[in-house]
Amino acid sequence: MISLLQLVNHEIHIGGKIEICDVQIDYIQSLCICCSMFAYTLSCNIAGSIIQINLSYAFIIEVGDRFGKLNFSPFPNLVLLDLSHHQLGGKISHQIGKLSALKHLDLSNCGLSGELPPSLGNLTQLECLDISYNDKINGSVPPQLGNLVNLVSLKLDLTGKIPSELGFLSNWVYLDLYSNKLFDPIPFTLYHMTNLEHLCIDNYLEGSISKNIENFKKISFLSITNNRFTDHIPLALSLVHSLLALVIYPTWENLELDSNLLNGPIPSCLCRLSKFHTLRLDSNLLEGPIHEEICDLANSISLSLNLNKLNGSIPSCIFGFELGVGFLWGWSILVVCNFFCCLIFNQAKKKSPIPEEICNLVNLTSFNLFQNKLSGSILSCIGKLSKVDSLPLSSNLLKCPIPQEICILANLTSLDLSQNKLSGTIPSCIGSLSKMQHLSLGSNILKGPIPKEIGKLCDLSYLNLGFNQFSGPVPMSATSLYIISPDPFEGNSSLSPYMCPPLTNKANNGQEKLCRCTTNEEWGFIAYEDIVATTEDFNIRFCIGVGGYGSVYSEKLPCGKVVALKKFHHLEAVNPTLTRVSGMRSNF
Repeated sequence: MISLLQLVNHEIHIGGKIEICDVQIDYIQSLCICCSMFAYTLSCNIAGSIIQINLSYAFIIEVGDRFGKLNFSPFPNLVLLDLSHHQLGGKISHQIGKLSALKHLDLSNCGLSGELPPSLGNLTQLECLDISYNDKINGSVPPQLGNLVNLVSLKLDLTGKIPSELGFLSNWVYLDLYSNKLFDPIPFTLYHMTNLEHLCIDNYLEGSISKNIENFKKISFLSITNNRFTDHIPLALSLVHSLLALVIYPTWENLELDSNLLNGPIPSCLCRLSKFHTLRLDSNLLEGPIHEEICDLANSISLSLNLNKLNGSIPSCIFGFELGVGFLWGWSILVVCNFFCCLIFNQAKKKSPIPEEICNLVNLTSFNLFQNKLSGSILSCIGKLSKVDSLPLSSNLLKCPIPQEICILANLTSLDLSQNKLSGTIPSCIGSLSKMQHLSLGSNILKGPIPKEIGKLCDLSYLNLGFNQFSGPVPMSATSLYIISPDPFEGNSSLSPYMCPPLTNKANNGQEKLCRCTTNEEWGFIAYEDIVATTEDFNIRFCIGVGGYGSVYSEKLPCGKVVALKKFHHLEAVNPTLTRVSGMRSNF
């Protein structure tokens, strides 16, 4: 029923209707139920003694538009009112201004609507005010909030301007105006709030960031993202004089200025704040090089500079960070976050080799360099990245043999070197990569035989060796794998036709995978007439796929095995009496 943690009066009388409180009020601190609180659903004779009402842990309470008609006069001693996370609905009653002793008011996520009543300015004892996450509340921030001289924390969701009166509240420690619809410049008086430790004003604000931001000597978190600020980063964020402010106040831990229109260079002294945990300058118009001083941010967990117009070289120390994920876009724009578990280079504008310093990122688990203009060779030191499980290097200009050191990467599940200019042969040691599921080496100039060791990759579900210059027979072991791609060997005109039944059983996870293949002598060749007969002259109902060189059909062999066979289109067929067969599941 109702939990009363502390009774301030032993004599209690409950009368009237108890409709919602019986199951919906779970936690009330200091004594709570009062005659007019929920539209006469509860009553008692000790109204004046209530100190705290906290329904934040209660079941769902729906009051509707009655909330705006509540009479708060019976609660002259109320210090805490927390009705958060209940769909109360309606407007905030102007009567709430009569709670003159109130210090904590939380009406967040209550489905409230309308404008904030100016009477909130009467709550001069208020220390914490949270009316966030009420999407239907509209209007501007009431200037009367400037009367709340004891306010320490404020969270709002509103539109309009930031009232200049707020700047006179020098006690504020926490100001969160995140994701409002506030516009116009930051009022000058806001920089008078010298005790601020947390400031979040991610909105539609315009103008520039004043150098007076250096007044925030105690700030540890500053987020002013997704605004429309222009001009340079002042010091405390630009114009060279104020650049000392960030050095003078090295207690700053988080700075987020992303998604604005900031231009000019990154102030070099910004990088000297060794205590920074987060520095976000991405999605701006910043220009110039990345300073070597960025190496001083050795403690950074998140460093984001991407989507700017930065140029020049990347400081070599970037690759020595112990923490972070690196994203290099255009080879000159950098992001580093979260444990260097992922490295991504995308859309480079100029040809360049893979930096050797990458091999120092021994904590990498994902390594993505696809679709760049990478030239030269694949680094032999890549074998140091023992934790890497994904290595996409496709769509580049790499010219080299595949290094043997790739075989050291025992955790690889995906290797994509397709659409390069790789030469030489496939290293036979590739069969040691037992976790490999995706292997794509297509569209290169690889030569020689296909190593039979590929057949050891029992988990392989995708194989692409097409459009190279392989020669010789297709190893029977390679065709025993359960390969999703219809023809992983397409486009190698010098390869001999192949035939092999399926021997990988994945229908029962408890059974051991069979990575073997019956010899060609055991199977022999299938007469063309027998194939025509069993497929009913290549009836469409036996067709399971069509490729650039032919159509793939399912075929049940005389021994009962079901295989896939490919009938070449007329011009490409080398021998109409022989078809290439690839393995498929026995329960096809």
